[in-house]
Order: sequence, then structure tokens, then C-alpha cells
Amino acid sequence: MSRTSPLRRSPPSPRRSARARRRTGSPRSPTRRTRHWPSTTACSPRWPPATPPADPLPDREAPVSVETALRNYRVAAWVTGIGLIALVFVAMPLKYFLDVPGPVAVVGVTHGFLYMIYIVCTLLLAERGRWKPLDALLILLAGTIPIASFVAERRVTARVRAGRSPVS
Repeated sequence: MSRTSPLRRSPPSPRRSARARRRTGSPRSPTRRTRHWPSTTACSPRWPPATPPADPLPDREAPVSVETALRNYRVAAWVTGIGLIALVFVAMPLKYFLDVPGPVAVVGVTHGFLYMIYIVCTLLLAERGRWKPLDALLILLAGTIPIASFVAERRVTARVRAGRSPVS
């Protein structure tokens, strides 16, 4: 009965693939070699870069001006207001009085999507106009009340053009 040492390997069988031989070690070399992988941490010598990155917009103003943000807000307020009126005064009565649920599914999802756009446009305008957070929140809530988005849009437009806060 011959016993083989655990450190000694038997020669590979001819049926073993090259991949299997690589995993278990080469038959010619009894020791395994480890690979040296490059460092993936942020502490490598290349981090932080020696020179700061160049300013992507050196001679331009902010990507969205107050006028552009106001125009986008006005369009979003009108579209959201019309969608909410269609939902509340057309689709909901059709669903609950005439038992036609289809329009609520379409107009409701559409209004939800449009309201998200209204939120983004309002927050962009609030950031560009340096509004107080409470002012932005009140304008955002106006998009949830039928007809209120039209009133808020008029008030915001007049006050932003005058350089004042939209609510106070």
C-alpha cells in the first residue's frame, strides 16, 4: 500500500482540461503562483489627481437661468393644472357616476407624471430664485389643488419678474 504525500501531486490525467490544470497548479511546478492585481482603492498614489479638473463652464453663467426656469415652470404649471382639471372634473365623475373606470387610469397616470415634471421645474426655479424652502413647498402644493396652479403661476411670475419672494 503506497501512500502519497499531501504535498506531492499525482500527474494530471489526460482528461483534465487546461483550465482545471491551471486551477490546481501546473504539473511542472508544485508551487502555486499568486497574481498581483492592481490596487482598486482610492488610496492609490494616483488619487487625488495632482491638478484639479478644469472648470467645464469657465465663461458661461449657470446652465439654467432664472428666465428659462420661469418659462419651464409656467409651462409645467399650466399643463399640470389642465391635467388635474381633466382628472377631477371629467375622469372622476365618469368613474363614479357612469361606472367608466378607463379615463381615470389614463388621466391619473398622466397627471402623476406631469406633476413630477412640475416638481422638478418648481425646484429649479426655487433654487435659481433663492426662495425659502417653505415658499417652494407652498407652490408645490398648489399643483395638487384644482385651479390653484393657475393662480400660483400668475403670482409667481409677477413676483419673480419683480425680484421678490413668490409667497410672502
